[in-house]
Amino acid sequence: MSEHALTPAAPEPLRYHGLDISEEAVSEDHGGSVVSIAREEIRSITLCWGLTGERIPAQIVFALVCLAVGGVCASTLIYWTPTSGDIPLELPAGSVSLILGVYALRNAFRRGYFLRIRTDREVRKLAFKGGAELEAIERFLQTANRTYGYAFDRELG
Repeated sequence: MSEHALTPAAPEPLRYHGLDISEEAVSEDHGGSVVSIAREEIRSITLCWGLTGERIPAQIVFALVCLAVGGVCASTLIYWTPTSGDIPLELPAGSVSLILGVYALRNAFRRGYFLRIRTDREVRKLAFKGGAELEAIERFLQTANRTYGYAFDRELG
């Protein structure tokens, strides 16, 4: 028998609404970008309710710039006359930034449940996807505590 056959496999990560908790890390995966914080870096984990964005002022500035550029492009496009010649490609393309601006602004003010994770270097917010229910989140965290030994605080005020 090989030595590897005797090693028990690590349990699968626990998953709930875009958050994964495993023996090695706590991760947020919303189908694109993944944020993962290694267990040895974690100093505390707190379940919170509030604005889920991590860099809200930067998100707002980005959204406002997109809305301004999109607004100028869209209004220019609306008032473009047939005698003005061909429509420059930049106008319809710039108008699309209106959609991006609305999306960014909406995300800046999105409220929901998240885990605030403190490390020695930073504080991160890992947000549960929409529709996460408090009772199910608490069961998820209790299971993570029993399975992997993570300790969770609660700050839902």
